[in-house]
Amino acid sequence: MREFTANHRARNRRITDLAVLTATGRHWAQWFRILDSSPECDRGPEALTSWLTREHAEIGGWWCQVITRRWASDRQTESVLHRPA
Repeated sequence: MREFTANHRARNRRITDLAVLTATGRHWAQWFRILDSSPECDRGPEALTSWLTREHAEIGGWWCQVITRRWASDRQTESVLHRPA
């Protein structure tokens, strides 16, 4: 499982800001602000993906999932980095 997660994160990181902008009309930072302010942001990735898919159906389910997973991965990394020793 750990190998799958590491491989998934590596693939997800290769999606550039330009690629997400071209496909969705927004940069990564814009999507992260949207997700940070969503009513579902504390309910977990599945709830957040569902919310994003409902609110931004125009970008498609695949992009909603990719954006949510990248957001969750970045937020998880931030929480680990800011965790007291």
